[in-house]
Amino acid sequence: MKAFLLLLCVSTFWNLTFSVTVGVKVRRNDDQELQELKMEVMQLRLQQMKGKFCTVGLEDGRVKNHQIAAVSYWGNGFEPHQARLNAVKQASSYGAWASKYLHVGQWIRVDLQYPTYVTGVVTQGRPLESQQWVTSYKIAYGNTTSALQVLQRYGKDVTFQANRDAETKVANFFPTPVVAKHFWLLVQGWHNHISMRLEYLTCLN
Repeated sequence: MKAFLLLLCVSTFWNLTFSVTVGVKVRRNDDQELQELKMEVMQLRLQQMKGKFCTVGLEDGRVKNHQIAAVSYWGNGFEPHQARLNAVKQASSYGAWASKYLHVGQWIRVDLQYPTYVTGVVTQGRPLESQQWVTSYKIAYGNTTSALQVLQRYGKDVTFQANRDAETKVANFFPTPVVAKHFWLLVQGWHNHISMRLEYLTCLN
């Protein structure tokens, strides 16, 4: 009788232990799967954020018209705020900024309103069959419009090679990222006329 009771107790203890162990194992699997799912969602959100905010916002309108200025422009439809990457010709716009004068140093400036981490710039020419684009430029930056410095490498101004046709987007990355409020693109060379579209980058790819 005692042997039977002892066997019954051992059997009951084993069953309880097995049940608790299985329960813990299942709970751990559930928690692990939940954590993995959360990580996947977080990574997806980060990828979406990166894709959305890899530019300062000229193309998508986060940079407003009044934040874009230029030393000159050709006339109505060629104002500085027309210089948004991938802009197209419309009823009131030729889809690009075009300078009034053709000489080295014509510039277009973007006011980002607060110091912003910028890694490079993308440019295009004037759309359609215009055959107008900027072939080279320098970049200047600063936190006020009266104090600017030209981007340099090894103590010399950097001249970036730009477009060779009207539609191809050409990206140039800075030697090192820059944090500043204002950015100037200083035209150094052009084809037929100084006309362009642009966007500043905040990522390295």
